[in-house]
Amino acid sequence: MPIMADMEVPYVEQATITVDALAEEPSWRQAQRVSGFLTFWPASSEQPTGDTVVRVMADHKALYLFFEAIDPEPSRIRAALGRRDTRWNDDFIGFYLDTTGDAQRAYMFGVNPLGVQMDGTHMAGSDGDDSSWDGIWEAEAKITEQGWQAELAIPWRILRHPKSCDTLGLFVFRNLARLGEKSAWPEVDQDISGMLVQQALVKGPGELPASSGLDLVPELAFGWTESGPANHRLGYQGVFPGVTARWSPTPDSSILGAFNPDFSQVESDAAQVDVNRRYALYYDEKRPFFLEGREWFTHSFGELAYTRSMVLPLYGARATVEQEDWTVAALHVLDAQPSPSVSEGGGWTEDDLRGRHAAETLIRARRGVGQDSHVGLLLSDREVLGTQLGSRMVGFDTHMRITDRVVADASTLTSQTRFADSATSWAPAAKAEVTYGDETWHAGTWGWLIDPGFRAENGYLTDADQLGGGAWGGFILRPGWKALPSINVSPVNAYAMWTTSGELRDLDLHPHLWFQLGNGAGVFLAYDRGGTLWQDAWLETSRPAIWIGESWTDWLEAELYLATGRKPYYDAEDPRSIWINDVEPALVLHPAPWLALGLATAWEQALEDGEEVYEGWVGRARIDAYASRRIWGRFIADWSSFSDERSGEALVAWEQAPGRAIYLGGRMDLPEPDSGDPVAWQLQAKASWVFSL
Repeated sequence: MPIMADMEVPYVEQATITVDALAEEPSWRQAQRVSGFLTFWPASSEQPTGDTVVRVMADHKALYLFFEAIDPEPSRIRAALGRRDTRWNDDFIGFYLDTTGDAQRAYMFGVNPLGVQMDGTHMAGSDGDDSSWDGIWEAEAKITEQGWQAELAIPWRILRHPKSCDTLGLFVFRNLARLGEKSAWPEVDQDISGMLVQQALVKGPGELPASSGLDLVPELAFGWTESGPANHRLGYQGVFPGVTARWSPTPDSSILGAFNPDFSQVESDAAQVDVNRRYALYYDEKRPFFLEGREWFTHSFGELAYTRSMVLPLYGARATVEQEDWTVAALHVLDAQPSPSVSEGGGWTEDDLRGRHAAETLIRARRGVGQDSHVGLLLSDREVLGTQLGSRMVGFDTHMRITDRVVADASTLTSQTRFADSATSWAPAAKAEVTYGDETWHAGTWGWLIDPGFRAENGYLTDADQLGGGAWGGFILRPGWKALPSINVSPVNAYAMWTTSGELRDLDLHPHLWFQLGNGAGVFLAYDRGGTLWQDAWLETSRPAIWIGESWTDWLEAELYLATGRKPYYDAEDPRSIWINDVEPALVLHPAPWLALGLATAWEQALEDGEEVYEGWVGRARIDAYASRRIWGRFIADWSSFSDERSGEALVAWEQAPGRAIYLGGRMDLPEPDSGDPVAWQLQAKASWVFSL
């Protein structure tokens, strides 16, 4: 459980800090020092390879931290330039900050030795961080003869926090990439499940001066295609103005409103093989408006709030309030291009939604009921204007820590869906799960029910008509070898599902091994055995697979995925199980810290009785070049042999901070050879700024 550390975050009047990675200001003499880091991966409670010392203090504007990361081999420090939240394979330092000390949610901040920022949130009960949250904060870092050091300033205005920060949760960490070594303060007990429950509770700076907390983000976007000015948004001759406002009436609440903003995303979606697919493609959310307070919509049942289904909102509004044990988050948009249902049980089609607008609303309420425990309520509503189509869903969930090693989750949901013929369907769903984890062993069991008529139209829930459950279990070996520090063995990993009428629907046995290598890379071995029922046909799966990858040296990142064997072929006319080979290599070279050269491909071949059913591949070549952390360019070329499509895009950007940026780019799509179709192209530009009032 959280420990009450004998430590105070000093409050300094007018610290007057210049963030330059030097910590030469007199105010740093008043800072509290933190040291005594111990490893928690791959070995526990050992002295790390290099010492880490942290200084921390606060004033009325920000929380300040200065890190000194000693390294006996500074020439081997791994670091490269990159966009925010991308340099997880580098050396980095950082910390989790729980502004309430109740172990329900923490902000995460990190920086690599070249000053590339990483941030996000960590929720109680989650297995990892959500790096989608971006805040405007400062960081600088530099490599020295003794290792490297970094200076961070986190403005209080970007954090939701109590008016008086009397108690803070603090957890400080370091990653040494070349050894795969992770260390932290306070000490991590691997026999306790969860991270937030092991944070140190420290005395905070107390009551902070109130600020208006108003940010205005005006933006101007431009778009032009081979057909003339883009017209997908409100604008004139391809010019689209928009504005987003963020107001914090109190330190623990925030309200966002957006009118005609650019809801596109700068980062391209990764190329994917779009053949032999049972479900719609899934893409992660990257659009800034949808990321504020996103962490509170996480749910044990799965992706019940999938904002990528909100394709082209004309306006949006959202609010988040965190007061004592309660948190309430709400999101509402008017979408000019709503997406069709993804449930395999059917639903709304593209024809049903073409030319329609949809009013889409999500409301989430959670109450903490102890360390790492909560109860919650989720409401979801989607109304297609001018039609009979509508969908509502309400769900209750709870996450409870039974002991330090045992955690339970449960949720119940019900949905009401109206279809084009005015028919209405009420349907339930439920899930329960219990997990166990300590330093060596991990295990769990779960069960769920999804009625055939259950729909989550604002989510990404593809399953319908399922009743069953599964179990998993395994252990971690730590042989103590430098080249192979740990082996994760999971011999038990299986589930079985039946339809609600009693017919076997899904069966999967998935034992696997994970070898953690001493240079930070890994090897994953797995075998899938089972089958699935689709369109009244039982489709078998029997496939071994291997994945080798991640960062190998300071200049090489490489991955290779290989799989072969029988798996379903989702032919609507004749579904069956056939032999399918998959090969997915990816390579990124860093000949210099400012340059990344990448190549990724995915090849798939299907065979039946020795005859080829289909064969093809997609590929992406990519160059990222950085003049500095803030000025960069990206060049991408894509190919697909499935349709002979070829495309290329270029983007140059200046990113001073989230929302303070200028982008200029273009894209060209070449038609299939001999098709007679014209070349499609587009140019786009965008400029935005954040005015803090």
